This record gives sequence, structure tokens and C-alpha cells, in this order.
Amino acid sequence: MLKRRLVIKLISVSAVLLMICVIIASSASAAFNAVYIRGDADFNGAVNIHDAEKIQSLLIMQITDPDGGISVRGDVNSNGLDITDATFIQRYVAGYSNTFSIGAKIKDGKVISDPTEDSNELPEDIL
Repeated sequence: MLKRRLVIKLISVSAVLLMICVIIASSASAAFNAVYIRGDADFNGAVNIHDAEKIQSLLIMQITDPDGGISVRGDVNSNGLDITDATFIQRYVAGYSNTFSIGAKIKDGKVISDPTEDSNELPEDIL
């Protein structure tokens, strides 16, 4: 009898954990399927130094990413969010190479428009 209760509790806990995983995955999937600008981690409509700062803050756990949006929009090289993404964005803002189409509009993981010319301008509050 005790063994049966334990099995039922384990199954219940497993079911709850599975539902949590599905919710998290669907949230990240929703962020992935929306139209966004590659590199626009802070989702303000432009790629600038604030996006690199947002990624760095997430990586050192100063902020959280509950819906996964920062991780999706900030992952410019498509290998998971890491410090290299912030570095590529910084290089883009500084006018260096744009190997990963930073600033392009993305939908369903595919580029749907080229990067805009003004996306890499420094924000007014930095100049």
C-alpha cells in the first residue's frame, strides 16, 4: 500500500514537472515565432549597445529572462546565448563586420528582411 502511494506521488510530481517544461518551451517557442530584430535583446526596435548590456546582465544573473525573449533575440550566432553574442553586437554597433545579419528581421527562424542602415547607430544618450 505504501509502495503504491509512493508510485502515485512520483507519477503526479512527474506530470507537474512535464507540464512546467511544456509551458516554458511554448513560451520560448512563442518568442521564437514572433517577428523580431536579430540582436535586439531589449526589444526596443533597434540594435545598439544596450542590447549587449542586456545580454551581459542576463549572463551574470543580474536580470532574469522569464519568457526567453532576451535569449532568442540576443542569440545572433544561433548557438545559444553567450558572451560572444554580446561581442558580435558590440562589433556591429561599432561598424565592424555583420556576419550574422544582426539587425535583420527574423520570423520563424528565417531572415525576412535585410538589416536596416540605421540599426547600428549609437543611442542619443550615449553620444
